[in-house]
Amino acid sequence: MSCLCADCSPTPSQTYSAAHKLACEARHVAKQSREWRQEFVAAVKKARGEDAAVALLQEVMRQTGSRTL
Repeated sequence: MSCLCADCSPTPSQTYSAAHKLACEARHVAKQSREWRQEFVAAVKKARGEDAAVALLQEVMRQTGSRTL
C-alpha cells in the first residue's frame, strides 16, 4: 500500500492535508490550560513563524467560539 499524501497518491486522503493537521492540533491545544496554550503558541511562533501561530490561534478560536486564547 502506498502513502495517501498528495505527493504520492492521485487520490490523497484528506487526513494528510495541512488543514486536517491544523484542525487536529487546534483541538488538542483547546483542551489545555490557558497558560499551556499561551506557552505552546509562543513556541509555535518561534519554531514555525508568526503566520503559523496566528493560523493556530484562529483555528482554536473558531473551534471554541472564543475571542481569546
